[in-house]
Amino acid sequence: MASIARDSRHKFVKVFYDAEVDERVFESWSMAYLNSTPEQMSIWAGLPDTTTVEKLLTGVKRNPDRVPLMLISILNALIEQDE
Repeated sequence: MASIARDSRHKFVKVFYDAEVDERVFESWSMAYLNSTPEQMSIWAGLPDTTTVEKLLTGVKRNPDRVPLMLISILNALIEQDE
């Protein structure tokens, strides 16, 4: 984590959970960069016509229970894109 935080390519690094571990939890995971369009993110999130951050936040605030479903949809879309 310290290496990532020092790397100038990473901006606004935030740690949401910090704990000592004996080994990597997600050893087979690798990092990737995805340059998606707002329209793609809108589709993956299952929130049509939310192509701006403001519109996305409005949609999420109307139904906060969608957030976990949005994350699942985004992860599924990333997996499908890699195939």
